[in-house]
Amino acid sequence: MNYFLIDVDSVKASSIVNYNVNDEDCGYAIREAQNTYLRDILGDALLDKCVELASGGTLDYPENAAYAELVDKYIYEYLSAQAQVCLLVPISFKIRNIGVSQDSDTNVTAESLENIEKLQSYWKTVSIDKANRMRCFLKENEASFPEIKNNCSCGGCKKGADLKLEANTNLML
Repeated sequence: MNYFLIDVDSVKASSIVNYNVNDEDCGYAIREAQNTYLRDILGDALLDKCVELASGGTLDYPENAAYAELVDKYIYEYLSAQAQVCLLVPISFKIRNIGVSQDSDTNVTAESLENIEKLQSYWKTVSIDKANRMRCFLKENEASFPEIKNNCSCGGCKKGADLKLEANTNLML
């Protein structure tokens, strides 16, 4: 899937991601957040439908109002938070021909992996909250989203939506 429901500039504008973060790294995080984590929540059919409407420019048509609300109010916020979770380790560590190295700058001290994992845990908590809000919206509006129930005749092509609320065990003390 090459179309993303949030772009790099939007992630940077709606999060703690600095504008000097490499767009390629940020794009990787968005791709991972959408194609792996969001897909697990929405299922193949609903995510594909949202991407189809957004990429085709028909998301804002009146008949697609429920999809527009899902994308604008829930998916956008979820992807912004989850992209940060997916971005933290890749921008801090790089795999090179000499092995794994930690990036640092002469003016900035790099954080330890432990501190990066704490920050990642915080954003995972935020991401879980956004995912649960999205699930509640989908449950309340299930009739508007026929893709939630995957009624594929072969029984195995596409995964349906997972609307079970996720326990948030990443409590920050």
